[in-house]
Amino acid sequence: MSDEDAVMTVKEVSAYLRLAESTVYKLAQEGQLPGRKVGGAWRFSRKEIEGWLRKWPSIEIKHQAD
Repeated sequence: MSDEDAVMTVKEVSAYLRLAESTVYKLAQEGQLPGRKVGGAWRFSRKEIEGWLRKWPSIEIKHQAD
């Protein structure tokens, strides 16, 4: 499996994107970050995350008041 095909955990995506783990969870749950739940845990395709990053200028992250 190449790095491009790698499956990443929340912790790995958090480090890769330099976001808090809670932000990764929130974006994934809201459908703003490409990922899927496997056995109750979030998993992310590195290829999909990189594609999401390339589209970054056209993505508006929705913020909700806490």
